[in-house]
Amino acid sequence: MPEASQRVPRDARDSPAGAVSRLPAVDERRKHSISSDVLMSIIMEKPRIRPVEAFPAEYEGRPVIALRDPQGYTEGMVFVPQEALALLGLFDGEHTVLDIQEAYMRQYGQLLFSEQIHQLIRQLDAYHLLDSPAFTEYRASVEAKFRSSKVRRASHAGVAYEEEPEALRRQLDALFSAPGGPGAPEAALRNGPLKGLVAPHIDLLRGGTAYAHAYKAFAEAEPAELYIVLGVAHAGSQHPFILTRKDFETPLGRVKTDVGFVQRLQARCTQDLLADEIAHKIEHSIEFQLLFLQHLSPEPDRIAIVPILVGSFREWVEGPLPPKQHPAVSEFIEALRETLQEEQQRRRRVCLIAGVDLSHVGHRFGDPQELTPKFLSRVKREDERFLRHVTEQDAASLLRMICEEKDWRKVCGFPALYTFLQVLPKSRAELLDYQQWSDPPSGCSVSFASLAFR
Repeated sequence: MPEASQRVPRDARDSPAGAVSRLPAVDERRKHSISSDVLMSIIMEKPRIRPVEAFPAEYEGRPVIALRDPQGYTEGMVFVPQEALALLGLFDGEHTVLDIQEAYMRQYGQLLFSEQIHQLIRQLDAYHLLDSPAFTEYRASVEAKFRSSKVRRASHAGVAYEEEPEALRRQLDALFSAPGGPGAPEAALRNGPLKGLVAPHIDLLRGGTAYAHAYKAFAEAEPAELYIVLGVAHAGSQHPFILTRKDFETPLGRVKTDVGFVQRLQARCTQDLLADEIAHKIEHSIEFQLLFLQHLSPEPDRIAIVPILVGSFREWVEGPLPPKQHPAVSEFIEALRETLQEEQQRRRRVCLIAGVDLSHVGHRFGDPQELTPKFLSRVKREDERFLRHVTEQDAASLLRMICEEKDWRKVCGFPALYTFLQVLPKSRAELLDYQQWSDPPSGCSVSFASLAFR
């Protein structure tokens, strides 16, 4: 069986989330730093793979399975031959190497030597894809380094967008004049303040003009003094809401986090809002919004943000209690609402921003349906119904729709949008843009929209 391979993706098209990072060369010293007896007894005999995304790809002209770590400890992607997928399903910490050999023989009718399996195990462990002592040690070092830093550094610069500042500004400007774009902002208009803004978080290559529609409204409005930026915790989390006190750094400079707001918000909550802070390290849904804030703000050095990642509500949507009744969700929403009221009393202008995408359908997202025009039209109709609830600021109907349809469209932005609507002051909403990005051959379709609330 061929060995696992690695690749540094050239651009965001290589990731279903639209944002990837560079894959460093394997550190041979780390690869061989664990004693052989530990490797043999813990990893070699009953390997356990960490939660990874697996999807078909092509590498050096042959079909393979791409493995991607949604938590970002393994950056980029690792490729394995297609026949390895059956083996990885048995890397559950329960099956021995002998069990795996027998399963391979039953499926392919060929003998797979134990050393070949051991070699695959060593390679996956070197790329931090196994739940092993090596990964535990590596994860602890990564998290300790992140927690000790005062800055959350840009994780997608040079891959999902230009790294050099002037090249990045040209890239962002080009989105407004691209086909389907809204045209360049007229900053002199100053159409009054925005109370809220909804923008995509898909990569700029696929959804750039939708960002432009949202941020044209931003550029033509009176600037706020504080931006509450709600993103999506794609890597998953133990807690539904994740904050950080760190400033955010992009190629366009540094964005200050309002630490005082974060502290007052935490004081109103019993849950630890920083417990899953590591989720901010590679998450793109907030990072992409900041590029436009910095580029289009009249005084970018004075931007202040409160970065909030929202995890999945799936267990509550599918359970006996809806999200608004779940203690952790209702507590946070009430705390955020009260902290925002304090800002209003101080006459501080606040704008809420939700960096969200809508439907995720197709084979890549676990759906059996082909991406036919008829099916995509159905998705669009349901998206439009969903967006009507958003424009009406009807969080209860939004929740009810997700529960009734059992979220078959996999709207990753629902929890952030639900939170956004619960704390947004009553506003006049405008749907600025809606798009579907689809690639039927790869079985992948993502929809997204831009909205302004005044």
